[in-house]
Amino acid sequence: YAQGVRFKIASYTCGAYTTAMREAHKAKEHSQKEHERLYAEAVARHLIRDWSGLDEGPYDYAQAIQFCTDPEYKHVRAWVEAVSTETAKYLTSARAEAGKA
Repeated sequence: YAQGVRFKIASYTCGAYTTAMREAHKAKEHSQKEHERLYAEAVARHLIRDWSGLDEGPYDYAQAIQFCTDPEYKHVRAWVEAVSTETAKYLTSARAEAGKA
């Protein structure tokens, strides 16, 4: 992400993340703020697997929740989601190529 900062990010196609997102979409009675919190928690719980080099210290699930729900770091959460999407595209492409061999 930045010099000296590293994230280990899962593909957004992982089953737990897609289930969490589906559940968040179903919760229509929630406010926009509550939806944002649910999405942030899904990213923290299912996409961010590890990090290093952050001022927050070593990866910790509770810290990841705080990090992802803090509006100041919304851009980082968006970056994690984008990398997760790119990872999924790469894996899909690699699997398709392996199937041709």
